[in-house]
Parts: sequence; C-alpha cells; structure tokens
Amino acid sequence: MEIQSYYENRLLTLRAGHKIAEIEIYLRNMLDFCLNKLEGKDWIKTPRSLALIKEKGKIPLQDKTPSQILSSLMLGELVSLINLYKIEHYMFDLRDMDFKKYHWSASLKSMAKRLSSPMFQKSRLFLISSEI
Repeated sequence: MEIQSYYENRLLTLRAGHKIAEIEIYLRNMLDFCLNKLEGKDWIKTPRSLALIKEKGKIPLQDKTPSQILSSLMLGELVSLINLYKIEHYMFDLRDMDFKKYHWSASLKSMAKRLSSPMFQKSRLFLISSEI
C-alpha cells in the first residue's frame, strides 16, 4: 500500500507542478499589466512594492530593471503585492465562476476516477517495472 501511495503522490506532483507554474506566470503578467495602468511604469520600484520583495542574488533591487525584478518574484510575493494594491477585482472576473467545481470533494471524485483509469494503471506499472 505504501508504494501505491508513493506513486499516486508522484503522479499528483507531476500534474500539479506545471499548473502552479502557469498560475504563477498568469499572476505575474496580470499584476504587471494592472499596476502599469493604475500606478505607472515603475510601480515595482516604489518603496511600497520593494518592501514586500526579497533581495535575490548580489545585485540590489534598485539596480535591476523592472522586468528583472518582476521575473524574480516568487508566488508568495506576487500574492502579497496583489493584496497590497487590492487589485484582485481588476485581475479576476469571478461572476461566472462555479466554485462548487473546485470543492475538495469534487477533486477527490475526479482523482479517484483518474486513478482507476487504464492509462494511470499502465503508467504505474511502467514506473514500478522501471525501478526493479
């Protein structure tokens, strides 16, 4: 049972990882688009923004271009900036969103269906046989 849980976790990680990266790119682009319109081109270099951004590397943030700073933002920093500037309603139109589709119980049903699919069973067998 442990090995099955391990492979199910690995599969979930593989499927979720690229989706999280896509969300991060979307948030970064929308954040920059909205704040360029609302605050101006150098919004990211203001003390208000820089207070939430951590230094990465040896080059100080003030010496980097806005694009360099933006591309180095981590997901938590993106979320903090979105919350700081209160621009959620500019970035997302949630009026037609069906939140019931994203409830954990719906996710479990969907995952159970995928885990019992022939494609998953074949990939699981391949993973097990390649380790032996």
